[in-house]
Amino acid sequence: MMGLLDIGLSRLGILPDWASDSTKKAFPPRAGAPPRRGRIIPPMPEELPVVLLLSTARTFRGGERQAAVLLNALSARGFRPAAAAPPGAPLFERLSPEVLRTPLPRRSELSPLNRFELSSLCRRLGVSVLHCNDAHALGRAAWLLGSAARPAVVAHRRMAFPIRSRLKYSKVPDLVVAISRTAARALEEGGVPPSMIRVVYSAVDPFFLAPPPPRTEARSALGWPAGAPVLFYAAAFTPEKGHRLLFDAFRLVRARFPAAVLALAGSGPLEGELRSAAPPGVRFEGSLERERLRLAYRAADVFVFAGAREGLGTAAVEAMACGAPVVAVDRGGVAEVVERGVTGLLAPPEPAPFAEAVVRLAGDETLRLRMGEAGRKRAAGLFAPDAMADALAACYRDVLAGRSGPGGAR
Repeated sequence: MMGLLDIGLSRLGILPDWASDSTKKAFPPRAGAPPRRGRIIPPMPEELPVVLLLSTARTFRGGERQAAVLLNALSARGFRPAAAAPPGAPLFERLSPEVLRTPLPRRSELSPLNRFELSSLCRRLGVSVLHCNDAHALGRAAWLLGSAARPAVVAHRRMAFPIRSRLKYSKVPDLVVAISRTAARALEEGGVPPSMIRVVYSAVDPFFLAPPPPRTEARSALGWPAGAPVLFYAAAFTPEKGHRLLFDAFRLVRARFPAAVLALAGSGPLEGELRSAAPPGVRFEGSLERERLRLAYRAADVFVFAGAREGLGTAAVEAMACGAPVVAVDRGGVAEVVERGVTGLLAPPEPAPFAEAVVRLAGDETLRLRMGEAGRKRAAGLFAPDAMADALAACYRDVLAGRSGPGGAR
C-alpha cells in the first residue's frame, strides 16, 4: 500500500530509493525529465558534515536573508550546506550553486508526518546538524526526539519578546543561538538554561557593504527632494515596528523642518491603516528590492528605527553599512547595534525625545557624516558575514563534539 510519505514526496517530484513500487508506478517520470534517482536529493559525500537548514518561511525577510548569508559561507568552513524550505520559497533564489535545495512539504508543525519526513530526509542526506531557522521549524524538529535518525539540533532565536514554549527551546535543541544579548535574556527568562544559549550577531548582507553611490546621485534616482531633510525607515507594516510612534515624532520634526520627508519602505497588514493615519510629508515607497533599498539607505539624511521589541534590527545594520546615521529607540536589540553618540543616537520610545534626536542630526551635517562613516566601519566589523559564519560553524562543531561523548545524543 502506498505510504503517505511516498505520496507527499512524489508530488514534490522526489522519488528516493526507498519509495514503494506502487508509488513508482503511480507517479511515472514526466516526459523529458532526468532520472528521478537522486534528482533533487543526491547522496552526500561522507567526508564533510552536512548542515541542513530548515525554514518554514514563504517570504524573504530578515531571518531568510541571514540564512542565505550563512548557507553560502558554510562550504568554505568545512560543512556541506543544504536548505529545506516550502516549494518556491524566495530563499532558494539567493543560494549559491553548492547549496543543496530540497522542498519542504507545507504542513503544520503538529502533524505526525513531520517525524517520518524529517527522519527520512536526514538519513538520506546524512545530516549531522539540523539548523532550525524559525520557531515553526523547531516545532517540526521536536518530532525527532528519541529517533535514531535525529541529528544535532541548533535553534535560531531572533525575537526579543518572551518565548511561548519553554519545553520547545529547552528540550528539543542541543543549542540555541540568540541574535543579541537582548534575545538571550528573553530565553533565559523563559527558562532556557544559559549553558544552552550562544549569542551570535546577525550579519549584514555583503551587498550593502559595497562602496555606496554619492548621496546626491542616490536621492536623484529615487526622486526624493534635494534640499529637504529626508528620514527613512524600512520595516514591515506590523504593530511591533512602531510606525505610530514614528508618526507622532515626525509631526514634531516638521515643526522644526517644515519641508522634512519621512520615506517608508515595506508592506504588511497595517498598510491601509497607516496610509490613512500618515501626517503630511510621509511617502510610501512600497517593498524595495536590494538595489533600490541600498539607494534609499544612502539617500537618507537619517535612518530612523522605531521598533522597541526587535531581536537585533538588521535594517539598522544595513543602513549603517550604507553610511546612514541612525536614530533608534533605546530598547531591544537595536540598542546593541547603534553605538550611542558614535554611529547614531538612541532615544526613549516616546515622541518628544525621539524627535529631538532626529532634529539634532538633521540640523548637523558634520555630525551626520562622522556618524555615517563610523557606522560603516562598525557594520563591516561587528556584523561582518565572515564573523557570523565563523561563529555558527564553531557552534556546529561544539554540538557535534558534545554528542560524540557519553550521553551526548538525545
